[in-house]
Amino acid sequence: MFVIEGDILISKTEAEKQYKDNVNLASAHRRRRWLVSDTWVRNIKIYMRPGTPPEWVAVTRTAIAQWNLLRGIKVKFSEVSELRWADMEIVSNVNAESPQAANAQFPSMEGKPGSSIVINLKYSYIPDAEKLTVMAHELGHTIGIAHTDLQTPGFFEQVIPGTPTADPHSVMNSMSSNWTGFTIGDKKAVQILYPNGEWVQIAGSATDIAVGAQGSVFAIGKDPVGADFGIYRQSTSGSWIKMPGSAIKITAGAGDVPWVVNSVGGIYRFNGSLWDRMPGTAKDIAAAGDGSVYMVGGAAVAGGFGIHKWNGTNWTKLPGGAVRIAAGAQGIPWIVDNTGKISFLGGNSTSWSGVSGSATDIFAGLDGSVYITGRNPVYGGYTLSRWNGTGWSSMPGTAVTLAVNPIGQPWAVNSLGEIWYQSL
Repeated sequence: MFVIEGDILISKTEAEKQYKDNVNLASAHRRRRWLVSDTWVRNIKIYMRPGTPPEWVAVTRTAIAQWNLLRGIKVKFSEVSELRWADMEIVSNVNAESPQAANAQFPSMEGKPGSSIVINLKYSYIPDAEKLTVMAHELGHTIGIAHTDLQTPGFFEQVIPGTPTADPHSVMNSMSSNWTGFTIGDKKAVQILYPNGEWVQIAGSATDIAVGAQGSVFAIGKDPVGADFGIYRQSTSGSWIKMPGSAIKITAGAGDVPWVVNSVGGIYRFNGSLWDRMPGTAKDIAAAGDGSVYMVGGAAVAGGFGIHKWNGTNWTKLPGGAVRIAAGAQGIPWIVDNTGKISFLGGNSTSWSGVSGSATDIFAGLDGSVYITGRNPVYGGYTLSRWNGTGWSSMPGTAVTLAVNPIGQPWAVNSLGEIWYQSL
């Protein structure tokens, strides 16, 4: 075993595999290559070796309780009384040479949690409030969360999308301090890696939904208007206010300005009182918080239909083809083509970068969150997943369409027309 960053244990095999995929990153919430699979993550069983000092046992139990209080995540820890039942053990020794109060292993390639945390009794003099931070921190490593303020040259680390770019009070910072609780960034990081938020149903019914950059919620109803449906905006009291016009698709971006597409592909933008007809025809449309607007439409091409970006007066054609499109942080577009392939167009790139997974539709938020609906029909629509930086973390619930609010929370419409949002 090797020790890296002072408090992380890693095998030679895993070190070699992670070294090959090094990503050079600035300070940010980050994850390592492997996460804990659903087989273990909902009940990670911990055994504390006999001889662990009572004060360390007490703070470890408090750290477990603090993790288990976090909402909207799959992760749960429990203590067992025998090693044979455990997924992880906590041991203690004195290491006079180490500058760290404890170290831990990351998850294995097989999806198991880190198998051990080693407490360095050299640091038993630190206050219990700091010991608590140490143990909460090490538990974070065992589920794949890296240091927020450090990166290990040569080892795979990936920014967790939708988290703060800096978090000076993060529990996952490399230097421990007295316990003050998990930061908002800490909570969001684990919610993105292991999503399990409770879905809350709200009044009304819809066929499509959108949330603007400032949080306004819009919906396409189920009330027929010719070949389209009514358009609605949610009031501050939660009721739905009917807007003029009709459509089948809706999006909202900068300034919470909605754009719609009707049943014949007509594109319209709301001017505050009426809908202005825009150039072109579309199958799908997506507006981002930075003012970018994209659509797929026009003539059929390989992958679906042409991809276009609004330039202020008309549509500029982009490479590739798609059937669904989303626009997220910094206006980065994500697409799904007619085979279910998922891609994004990042930075100044002129070519699409494919990612793992397969989808029927894709949805992105201002904070960097990205969600998909899967390919296999289930009751209520399709399964849901959230992008974790390298792959898709499955999450509860089913839907046919989603929208993402400014802080990354998804809103959903299922095949019954019910409207839900996820409480994180």
